[in-house]
Formats: sequence, structure tokens, C-alpha cells
Amino acid sequence: MYTPGDTLVVDESMIAFRGRLLFRQYNPSKSHKYGIKMYKLCTPEGFTWNSSIYCGSEPALGTLDKPGTVVVNLVNSLLDEGRLIITDNFYTSVPLAEYLYGRKTDLCGTLRKNRKWLPVEVKEKKLKKGQFKARQKEFITILKWHDKRDVLMLSTGSHFRFFLKVPNKPNTPN
Repeated sequence: MYTPGDTLVVDESMIAFRGRLLFRQYNPSKSHKYGIKMYKLCTPEGFTWNSSIYCGSEPALGTLDKPGTVVVNLVNSLLDEGRLIITDNFYTSVPLAEYLYGRKTDLCGTLRKNRKWLPVEVKEKKLKKGQFKARQKEFITILKWHDKRDVLMLSTGSHFRFFLKVPNKPNTPN
């Protein structure tokens, strides 16, 4: 039996299929444009730990959106063990980060700038190449940096602490 490590990755893939099927998907940006959409939970080495096939609309879990529900369903058996889940901008959201943090699981992933509950001063800050802006509220850190374009990220762990410039507290006499 294989037990995955501390870091897991959530993503989707397309299984090429051109036949008749009610839940066949079309995605022009994929190399296989027609097929069956599959959500996967993988280790960084590429081992698939869990998967689910998209069969159409599925009900959302509590306050989570549908992509957040997909993540929770994939990692459900591995929650409460202090792992880190890495996602792309399709899945990452503040409600998902709050849910996973409540289940002792960290989240790190890129963000879409139109997501709800993002700090305006980070989202709308104009940056030059190499600059960054970050805000932290409780356990969630939102970071924006500019390389060739703006990139927004969210983390509930200590993954961004090296970016943040925390001023040193002055020594006060006792």
C-alpha cells in the first residue's frame, strides 16, 4: 500500500474519446479536444492517488463552489493530517482555503483576479517587474507579483513568509 507524502496536487486531464457519450466534453485548448474530463489528486512525482470523472453538474458542498467541492471530495480521506494541497486558478478560492484550514490541511495555489474576497489593495496594485504586494488576514496570505504578467497566489501555510518583509520589533528595556 502506498501512502502519499505531505504534498498533493489537484488538476484535471482529458481522456481522448470521440464516441457517443452523454458527458463527453469539448475543450479547444487541450491536445485531445474531445473526451472525458477527469479530476485527479496526484503526488508531485506523478502517482495518481485519487480520481473522479466529470459526469455533468454535481451539487456543491456547503459554502464551497463546484471546483472547491471537487478538491474536498478528492482529498477527503487525507484531511486532518497536516498535508499541503496545491491547485491551479480553477480550484483556488478563499472559501476552499478556510474549509481546508479548518480540517488541518494547507492550500497553496494561483488565483483568478475576479475571485471574491480578495483584498482590493493587492488585486488592483500596479506593479513593475520583480515587485510584489501581499496581505495576510489571520491564516490566509494573498500575494501578487509581476514577472512577465501579474500573478496572484493564495496560501494558508508558511510558503510566502520569505516574500513578506516583517519589520523587526525594537528592543525594549525590561
